[in-house]
Amino acid sequence: MQLNNIYEISRKLNIPDEFIEPYGKYKAKIDLKYNDFLKEKNDGKLVLVTAITPTKAGEGKTTTTISLLDGLNAIGVKTIACLREPSLGPVFGLKGGATGGGKVTIEPSEDINLHFNGDFHAITSANNLISAIIDNYIYQGNELNIDPNKVVWKRAIDMNDRTLRDITIAQGSKANGIERKDGFIITVASELMAVFCLAKDEDDFIERVKKIIVAYTYDNKPVTVNDLKISNAIRKLMLEAFSPNLVQTQNHSPCLVHGGPFANIAHGCNSIIATKMALKLADVVVTEAGFGADLGAEKFLDIKCQEASLNPSLVVMVATIRALKMHGKQDINDLEKENIEALKKGTDNLKQHLENIQKFGLNVVVAINHFATDTENEINFLKNWCKENNYKVSFLDGYLLGADGSKELSYLVKEELQKELPEVDLFISIKDYVHFADELNKVIKNKKFTGELCNNRRIVSTQPFTAYLKISEGCNNCCTYCAIPLIRGHFRSFKEEDLIKQAQDLASRGVKELVVISQDTTRYGEDLKNTDICKLLKELLKIEGFEYIRLLYLYPDEISDELIELMGKEEKLTPYFDIPVQHASSNVLKRMNRRGDEEFLINLFKKIKQKVPSAILRTTLIVGFAGETEEDFNTLKHFVQEIKFDHLGAFTYSREDGTVGYNLPNQIDEETKIRRYNEIMEIQQKISRENNKKRIGQVQKGLIVGFSEEKNAYLVRSMFNAPDEIDGNIYCYGEEEYSLGDKIYFEVIDSDDYDLYGKIINK
Repeated sequence: MQLNNIYEISRKLNIPDEFIEPYGKYKAKIDLKYNDFLKEKNDGKLVLVTAITPTKAGEGKTTTTISLLDGLNAIGVKTIACLREPSLGPVFGLKGGATGGGKVTIEPSEDINLHFNGDFHAITSANNLISAIIDNYIYQGNELNIDPNKVVWKRAIDMNDRTLRDITIAQGSKANGIERKDGFIITVASELMAVFCLAKDEDDFIERVKKIIVAYTYDNKPVTVNDLKISNAIRKLMLEAFSPNLVQTQNHSPCLVHGGPFANIAHGCNSIIATKMALKLADVVVTEAGFGADLGAEKFLDIKCQEASLNPSLVVMVATIRALKMHGKQDINDLEKENIEALKKGTDNLKQHLENIQKFGLNVVVAINHFATDTENEINFLKNWCKENNYKVSFLDGYLLGADGSKELSYLVKEELQKELPEVDLFISIKDYVHFADELNKVIKNKKFTGELCNNRRIVSTQPFTAYLKISEGCNNCCTYCAIPLIRGHFRSFKEEDLIKQAQDLASRGVKELVVISQDTTRYGEDLKNTDICKLLKELLKIEGFEYIRLLYLYPDEISDELIELMGKEEKLTPYFDIPVQHASSNVLKRMNRRGDEEFLINLFKKIKQKVPSAILRTTLIVGFAGETEEDFNTLKHFVQEIKFDHLGAFTYSREDGTVGYNLPNQIDEETKIRRYNEIMEIQQKISRENNKKRIGQVQKGLIVGFSEEKNAYLVRSMFNAPDEIDGNIYCYGEEEYSLGDKIYFEVIDSDDYDLYGKIINK
C-alpha cells in the first residue's frame, strides 16, 4: 500500500500549503485560520452513518463510513469523512482499532490508533492540571475553602486501568498534600473531551470550561475552573489540539479525525470544529455516531446538530445479517449457520432504529455489511424485508473489495441526496436578487460554462407529463410559527399574462397535469389590477392539452363561493381542496396569528361538500404549539372527527428561529407533542379507511405515473391524490401496456387504510 504525501491530499481539498502543518509525511493539522477563507462557501451535504444495537457479532459503522467515503469519491462525488480519534482503552480492549479494516482503512492506521497528533495528550494534561491545582489550593492554605471530601473532578488517563478508578492520594508525608479519595477516568470519558468536541472554536471552549464545577466548599458552594484562575494555562496546553487532523484512506480519500468522546457517557461524535470545516471543503461529508442509533444517532441529532446548527441530508443505517440473527436469539457460536427465523426476529431491532430516525424527519437507507457466511436465502429475505417496508437497501463488500465493494451503496446515497434539489447550482436569498448577476457569473466561471446562457424557457424537472405553476411569491399572513415571510418576503403576484404564456408552453410540451401553487394561492391577484384566482383559472382552462388543473395551499378565509362553484363545475379543474388549517381551537389559532375558529372551519368544509359532493378534502395540522392545552387538543380531535378529511397530514410544532412563536411562553414538551400527534393520526387512519371503502365500485379518470414492482401494478394519479406521494397511492391492474402520462379509466375494486386498488377499464 502506497500512501500519498499529505500535501497531495490537502490539495485535493484546495487547501493552500501554508495552512497545512505536517506531522510526518502522511498526516497533518489544518490551521484554523483557513476558516476565514471558507466563510463565503456553501456547505456540502451531511450524511450520518449509524447502526443497529451493537453485538459481539459486529456491525461495522467505521468500515461502512470509510467504504462510503471511497465509493462516493470513486463515482465522482467530492467527499470527505469526519471520524473520532481512537482511544487506547478500546484499542487494547475488546473493540480493537478504530480505523476500519481490510481494504477500507484510514492511514497511517497504527499512528492514528496509538500515538496520533497529540490531541488526547493535550486533553489529558489539561484535565490533570485542573486536578493538580485543586489539590494545591487545598494544601496551600485552601483560599477557596474547598472541602476535600467534595472534590468531584477526577484525574484522567487514556487507558482502561480499573485499578485506578478509586484510589487514595497524598498518602504518607504531609508534604505530599492532603490525603483524600480520588480516581482516574479514561480521557475520552472526561468532561473536557465532551466540551472539546462541542466547542465551536478556542474561545468557546475556554468559556465552557470556565463554568465546569470541580468541587464544593465546606458550606456547599460550587467551585468552578474559573475560580482556579488557570484558563490561560489550559488554553496554552490545548492550543494545537483545536486544529483538525487530516489523514487519508488506502484509496487516498481525505478524512478529518478529531476528538473522541464515548457515546455511552458523552455524545459520541467527532468535533464540531472538524465537521463544520469539512462541510466547506467538500460536496458531501460522511460522519458517524457511536453505539446504536437509539444512543449515538439521537445524541448526534439532539446535541451536536443543535449546538452546531447542522442539518443532515441522509442517514445510513448499518447492520449485518450476523448481528440481526444474534438479535433474533441465535447463539453467537452458531451465526455461520443459516437461520431465517432468527433473522426475521432480528429485523425488529432494525425496524425500531429506522422508525426512530424517521421520527426526526430524516430519510434513511439500509447498508448491510456483507459477510462470506451470509447465505443466499438470508440475503434475499433481508432484501425483500427492506422492500416490503419501503426501505432502500444495499449490500457492501468494502472490507474485501475497497471502493468497488461500496459502489452500489454510493450510487444509492448519491441518488437520495440528488432528490433534494438536483438542478440547483446557486442558492441566493430572495432579498439578494440584486446580486444575482454577480453570483451567477461566479457559478459560470467555476463550471467553465459555454453556450447559451438563457432562452427564457421554463425548465421542467418533474416527470414530463406534470408540472407546477407558481403564481405568486412570499406571504403577508405572518403566522407566528412560520418563517416564510422572513425568507421569501411579502406577498406579490406574478403577472397573469406571463403565467398564461408559461402554461401554454408547458401544454405544448406534453404536460397533462398542471399544479397551481404558491404560499397563499387564494390570495392571487389582490396586488394586481383586473385579476384574481378565479379569472386566472378560467384563462388556464382555455388552454388545450391539460387533463387536470389542480390547486394547492388554499388559505381558508380567502376561499370564495365563486372559487368553490368553479372547482365543482369544471371537469378539468380537480375538486381537490387542499386547505391547511393548522388547528381548530380559537385559542391556538389566535396564538398562531390565524383567523377563524372551529365553527367557521366546520361551516366552510360543510359548505364545500354541499356545493361540491365529489370534493376531496385535505388539510395539515400542527400539534403541540406553544400554550396548546388538553382542551385545545380535544377541540382539534373533535374537528377532525367531524369533517372526516380524505387526506390529513400532521406535524409536531418545531420552533423556527426569528419567528414570534419561538419565544412564546408555555412551550410543549416533546413527549406530549408526540402523544398528541399519534392520537390525531390514529383518528385519521380510521377515517381514511372508511372513506376509501366508500370508493369501492366508483369509476374514475387517472394518469399513469409509474409502475410498482412490489404490487405488479400501475401507479395512477386521479383527482383523489396529489403529486409527490403526499397522499395515499392508487394501484391499478391492467392487461395492456401503458406509458407514463397515459390517460386511463379505472374502477376501484379494493382499499386499505390509505391506498386504493383499481382495475383499468380502458385506455
